[in-house]
Order: sequence, then C-alpha cells, then structure tokens
Amino acid sequence: MLERLYLQNNYLTGTFPNWLCELKNLKELNIENNNFSGEIPAKFLNGSLKFSYCGNPYLHMHKGECILHHRKKNKLKIVIGITLSGFLIIALALIVAIVGIAIKSGEKNRALTTKEVGWKWNQALSFHKTTQWLWCQIQQSPVSSLLKR
Repeated sequence: MLERLYLQNNYLTGTFPNWLCELKNLKELNIENNNFSGEIPAKFLNGSLKFSYCGNPYLHMHKGECILHHRKKNKLKIVIGITLSGFLIIALALIVAIVGIAIKSGEKNRALTTKEVGWKWNQALSFHKTTQWLWCQIQQSPVSSLLKR
C-alpha cells in the first residue's frame, strides 16, 4: 500500500505517468525538478493529495500554471503568524511606552494624581481590550481554520 512517492530530481522525461492515477492510497507525490510534459490529471489537483511538481517546464494544468497546494497553505500560515506576532509586539511596546511615560512624568515635577494615573491606566487597558477583541475576531474568521490544520 504505497502512500508516499518521491521522484524529485531524477531527470525523468516524457509525459506524465498515467499509472500514478492507479495508486488509490497515495497521499503525497513529489515529482519536482524532472522533465515531465503534458497535462496533470485533475485527480492530483483536488487538494486531498500533497502534490509537488514545479521544475517540470512542460508539465501544466489548464493554463500552464505551477501551483503547489501544500506550500500555499504553509505560506499563508507563516504570513498570518508573523502578522499576529507583530500586532502583539506592537501592543506590548505601546503598553510599556504608556507606563514609561506615566512614570517619567511623575518623576519630573510631582507625583501623578490618582485621577491622572487612572486615566493613563485606562488608556493601557483600552488598548489591551482592543487587541484582545482583534485576536478573537481573527480566531473566529475563516482564516483561523487554516491555522488549526
């Protein structure tokens, strides 16, 4: 029962091997960097198979596109992860800056009044609540299903 077949970088030539369509249990197929030609059968593009085929200049889909389904998903996860990390870092930096400004202004001339400290603290809390709300929205969006895979 063959589930994974790696044929990349073997200088293989000719049309796409139709016998690969007969492998019912195949979950992953890599034929990158060979010299196959012709059209890729639709079975290999349905998304249930991890299929890599770039580097075969004469192998094409309907429009000659080179698509790596599993790599697109991975790239999307990386972009979302970096974006979320950036938002969290910015949020922490702003909270630290607000607290630092509050401390610095208190050291200059006088101690802050309870009202001023409360106002600055409320600003920091408001920003924190906004970032929490944004995080919840992202988790509930359709994009979050890609992160859980």
